[in-house]
Amino acid sequence: MANIIKDVKNEEIKETIKRYKEYKVLKDQIEAEMKNITNDIKEFLNEIGEDNVAVGEYKIKLITYDKATFDKNIVLQEAPELYEKASGSTIVTKLTIN
Repeated sequence: MANIIKDVKNEEIKETIKRYKEYKVLKDQIEAEMKNITNDIKEFLNEIGEDNVAVGEYKIKLITYDKATFDKNIVLQEAPELYEKASGSTIVTKLTIN
């Protein structure tokens, strides 16, 4: 079954989509800058050899911990019946704007 795209003429939703796209660009730029800032702070803490400091009114703490992971492919290969029994599904709605 082919996906047929219906061309809808609606200026209000067109402007809403335009605003959405503009905010998406801003969000991506902000996230990139926040990542850079986070890396700068981590680098500073590494340079001074501390992981818990106060800088004026700001408190900074860097915590390192183990994060558990789960490889479903191992269970799927070694115990497919257990995988089938333990797995489930949910309905998700995803909006894509290109």
